[in-house]
Amino acid sequence: MFLSTKEGLKPRYTFPMDVLEGLNDRQREAVTHGEGPLLVLAGVGTGKTTIITRRIAFLISEGFVQRPNQLLVFTFTERAAEEMLDRAFEWVGYAALDAWVSTYHSVCQRILQENAPLAGLPHDFRVLDEWDQKIFLLDNLWRLPLRRFRPRAVRNPLRFLQPLVSLIQRAKDEGITPERYLSWVEEEREKGEQPEDVLELHGELARIYAAYQRLLEREGYVDFGDLILKTIRLFEEHPSLLLEYHRRFPYVLADEFQDTSPAEFRLVELLGGHRNITVVGDDDQAIYGFRGVRWDNLRNFLRRFPEARLVVLEENYRSTQEILDRARRLILNNRFRLEALAERGEIPHRITKELRAKRGEGPRPR
Repeated sequence: MFLSTKEGLKPRYTFPMDVLEGLNDRQREAVTHGEGPLLVLAGVGTGKTTIITRRIAFLISEGFVQRPNQLLVFTFTERAAEEMLDRAFEWVGYAALDAWVSTYHSVCQRILQENAPLAGLPHDFRVLDEWDQKIFLLDNLWRLPLRRFRPRAVRNPLRFLQPLVSLIQRAKDEGITPERYLSWVEEEREKGEQPEDVLELHGELARIYAAYQRLLEREGYVDFGDLILKTIRLFEEHPSLLLEYHRRFPYVLADEFQDTSPAEFRLVELLGGHRNITVVGDDDQAIYGFRGVRWDNLRNFLRRFPEARLVVLEENYRSTQEILDRARRLILNNRFRLEALAERGEIPHRITKELRAKRGEGPRPR
């Protein structure tokens, strides 16, 4: 069968199960959204994973993609990716297994492997995990431009390297390169507002970061942060390649979008440049500020894609109403929730997210 769209005829797949079965009205609205950006504000227990898996199945079954492998779905963990594939399999069978459903790092690793020469990498580049990073730095400790940190590195190298690795990873999560870090130090020095000893400390850390990157490149290694940053740079420096990936993945979905780092946000922004981008998240569940995650990811998505459709899921299938009401009274104190921003007119949307329990009132919590 074929589905008629403004682009012409697309193949429509027929499967034995109705992918809309059992969905409430808001869930159905999100799943059946066609072209264009979509933000699904999914409160706790409202069926977030159901939305993503059914949307995968819907886009495949209704022929929005010619082949299932034209779907790109970002997840936060490999376990979440496996769960989504398992649940989508229930609805569209083996077709679901061809979709790209994986973490940001895994997707970027595949893209870099496909384009290693353009990215300035050997075909057999090695990815270092956190422990590998420490061993690599330990092996190259005296090649780093250590000055103020030298006594600490001599006394206890591993204890010194742990916060250093964390700092480098945090910088990469925020999309900060060594060059940008060094530039910031010089800009702050010109302003004259920071104490000189603080700037000297940051300057040494920035130079250590730069030396670490040079050592990685010399050996043909990348760390997890590099996977995303190098993919971003690849697309920014080669826009024709980005257009190829737009054609390859005409629909992009991202789970747990409130927890994306600035670098991950930029990656989604680039790959979703064709505007067929769906993100699912909940600003009340943003918990990863310690790794550079911004509180305003969902607001920034609405600013970057002002034409986005917004669907708010409010039917909760997990808790009782008494628990939801108490949680709401607490979370209403957060002035930076999307609902609060909408009330103050800071975003052009009307948002009410007052969860309703399908299980009823329930006993009073003790």
